[in-house]
Amino acid sequence: MKFQRIQTTFNIFNGQEKMLEKWYFEGKKQEIWKESINNYRMYIIFINTNRRAQVFQSGEYLNNQSKGYWKFIFEDDEIGGGYYNEYGLKSGKSLYQQSKQLKLIKAKAKSLMKVNTKMAF
Repeated sequence: MKFQRIQTTFNIFNGQEKMLEKWYFEGKKQEIWKESINNYRMYIIFINTNRRAQVFQSGEYLNNQSKGYWKFIFEDDEIGGGYYNEYGLKSGKSLYQQSKQLKLIKAKAKSLMKVNTKMAF
């Protein structure tokens, strides 16, 4: 079986489209992936402008397991990351760059509306 490439295009909050490529081999994730962070929606809120955008994670899969260093990306800038061990499990704590202008909000999808309402979006 050959590698299968899947392209996904979707709209981000400010109307920009992003093209993400994903690779599978025999139904298992392979190679470098860039994808939106799952399980939790992670957003960066610009405190002065009330503008928001989604954060992505980028890293390598080998036989459906995360491998090595994965970085968190916002507007093509790396804002942090974390490591996965040889078993595909997170190793240590994820690191985020500190910034006075940015505030990271991590909320489950159900509570996102509540958070945004409080932040006057």
